[in-house]
Amino acid sequence: MPLKDVKHALGYLDGIIIFSEDTDSHYDHIKQVLKMLDNAGLKVNREKCDFFQTEIQFLGHKITREGIKAIPKSKMCISEIKPPKNRNELLSFLGFSGYFQKFIRNYASIATCLYRLTSKYTEFVWSPDCEKAFRDIKKCLSDMPLLRFTVAEQPLHLFTDSSNTAIGVSLSQLIDGEQRPIIFSSRKLSASEANYSTIDREMLAIVWSVKKLRYYLLGRKFIIHTDHNPLKYLASFQDSHGRRARWLTILQEYN
Repeated sequence: MPLKDVKHALGYLDGIIIFSEDTDSHYDHIKQVLKMLDNAGLKVNREKCDFFQTEIQFLGHKITREGIKAIPKSKMCISEIKPPKNRNELLSFLGFSGYFQKFIRNYASIATCLYRLTSKYTEFVWSPDCEKAFRDIKKCLSDMPLLRFTVAEQPLHLFTDSSNTAIGVSLSQLIDGEQRPIIFSSRKLSASEANYSTIDREMLAIVWSVKKLRYYLLGRKFIIHTDHNPLKYLASFQDSHGRRARWLTILQEYN
């Protein structure tokens, strides 16, 4: 891949995005990418190229100076999605909604009962809980927030959460008195993790979150927010040979 070592360009299939902080550097970056493509024997279709744009649409996202906005084909289409009648229809819906889960807080927790129905060993019974989860996800898809780019001089805020079935995180920055979201992420708990004590599930949420968002957090000052008070004394936990000790070792790498 000719773009693998280029920090200011991303490629997906036959699409390439080149991003820069200003016009002069953007001009240089375009020349560099075109030269690399030429050296690889690849050509571009001028009619399909847009240069020096302040906003673009790419893979279902609108990217501007302010941040990234999800743009499903139509909000009307989302409102008209009918409840799945079988496992394949449910998998299709989860595939669609899962593509945008970085815009949805605690997506894995909301979708827990729906994912249970995807197992071939589970009878497909559309319960009231499934209907509620389905409607909640549709509502989230219809009202996805703008995800902001990070501001270098401002600390990051990491909000973690855990339940009996999933863990989740939201990363944001406090700008002009409001928390502006940067990204959301979540996952379901494994069978063994679901049996953890409350404090261990909450600690798992923190450790998984910093590892998941390592790109944003490493070398940056950030503040962890949790509603589980005992975790304020996390560093004093006495479990030198257990998983808590391993988790503390991971966290020591961050600020």
